This record gives sequence, C-alpha cells and structure tokens, in this order.
Amino acid sequence: MESSRNQAEYAVDRDKEYGTLRTRSILNELEDKKISRQTAMKRLERSGIYGLFKCAELSVQEAYDSTDLNESLNYLLMATDLFTYAKGESIIFNKGSVESLSSRAEVQLAYIPVHTLLFYEEFPSESLAQKVHIKTINTAYNLLRQKDNWQRESIEATGTLGEFGVLALLQRLAIYEIGTEIYFPSPSTFDQDNHNHRGYTVNSSWDINVYGDVGHGMKRVNRIQVKTRDPQRDGTPVVPVQHGIQLVCIEPHLKLEEDCHSVTREIIEDLVREQDFPKDSQEYIDASKRLDERTELLLSRLD
Repeated sequence: MESSRNQAEYAVDRDKEYGTLRTRSILNELEDKKISRQTAMKRLERSGIYGLFKCAELSVQEAYDSTDLNESLNYLLMATDLFTYAKGESIIFNKGSVESLSSRAEVQLAYIPVHTLLFYEEFPSESLAQKVHIKTINTAYNLLRQKDNWQRESIEATGTLGEFGVLALLQRLAIYEIGTEIYFPSPSTFDQDNHNHRGYTVNSSWDINVYGDVGHGMKRVNRIQVKTRDPQRDGTPVVPVQHGIQLVCIEPHLKLEEDCHSVTREIIEDLVREQDFPKDSQEYIDASKRLDERTELLLSRLD
C-alpha cells in the first residue's frame, strides 16, 4: 500500500515538472477566450516542460500574426530561446509525449530561418532547405529509434513521425525536383494545428503548409492534415474535413505493398538510406525509387 502511495506521489511530482494538467487548463482558457494570448504565454512559462513547449509554439504564432517586422523577429528569437531551454530540461523525462514535443522543437528550431524568410515572402535557398531537410530526417529517425525502446505505445510520437515523414517528402520534392526558390513546405503554426474547438463538427486543423510561387508571388498552395491511418478503416467516428484542407492518411494513401508493416517507418528509413549510401549503390537506388513512388502518391492527394 505504501509503495502504491509513493508511486502516486511521484507521478504527481512529475506532473508538476512536466505541467500537463496546468498547461491544458491554460490552453482551454485561451480557447474559450477567457484569457489573452499574452496572459497565456506568461502563465505557460511557469507551467513545466509542456508549458514551455507550448509557449514557444505561441511565440511563433505571435511572430506570424504581428504586423511589425521587428516585433515578429523578436518573437522568433523568444521562440528559439524557449524551444532550446525546454529541450534541455526535457532530458530528465523518459516519456513518449515529451520526446515527441522535444522532436517537434528540434524541427521548429531548424525552421526559424525559414519562418524569417516567409515574413519577407521569400523562399529558402537550396543550402538552407537542405539543412532543414537533413535535420527533419535525423530528428525523425532518432525519435523512431527511441520509440522502439519504449514499453508503451505513444500516440503523440506516432503522429509526430507521420507528420515528419510527409514533411520530409515534400522538402525532398522541393530540393531535388521543383526548386526551393518557388516551392517549400513548413510546419503549421499553433492556431492552425489547434483550429478545432471542443464539440467541433468540421475538422478544420492542419499540420503542414506548402508555399509556392504560382506566377504572381508567394502563396500558400496546400494545407495538409496528416493521419497515420484512415480513421474510417479504424472504425473511428469520422468528422468531415473542411473544404480546402487535404487529408493524407499515410496508411493506406502512401502504401506501396499490402504486406507493409509500417509505412511511416519505411519512409523514414528510406530517407536515411538516401542520405547515408553512395548514389551508385543499390541501397540508394532502391530507396530513392520507393521515395519517388510515395511522393507521386502524396501529390495525387494534393491535386
């Protein structure tokens, strides 16, 4: 009995550090418009690791919403500091949801220079795009390896890996085919990713923005919502997706073979092979072929 009580007290102490309940309470107040975003950010900074990550995401949102360029850049600097600090603090946790948030922070940090360029309606150079692409792949692969060692499945990590896989495929398309000077994807902002409010009847959130030059300047050409599996096949109650948002269910939409155990894993491992093996090796050739085929399947969902 004493052991159970100690475990429960330990879990409560851990939650104080992690801040799950407090952070969700603050975000609910923000959603209900009971507090301002600025108030939410101040409280989230004092709400554990989870709160710090969410505060960083809101800082990026503030940067996009501001009409003052200097203010936007300052918010991005704030986001950089918060993401970096939260990542360092999260090392003490061996928890799937924390590792997922930490991995998202890694990719968001890599994207800070891209966000800055987007404010000027400019696309990233190929060298910057390549750095972001490599960071996305390596972060995804590290999270995949960590996930293999967990005793319990993490829904958060599974979803994050799926989003990273689709994001990396689109980065690859921009770098090697279309050209980063006219096309590049970016993770959605906080408001876009949390667009659904309690009791929603239309699914209006999305995970990835794709920007393109369609002949008269930069424009967002796609809003993509990523699901690991088709909810209809899982028997989950289906909420219709808002018109204009493209739904990509990794399984079955990006599946090449029926007996494939995990499409997300295959995508990430092929992206790593394409990085690691010489271009004339069979491993590279086979991985590139599968990635090209999956990219075609992905594009067919975005038409």
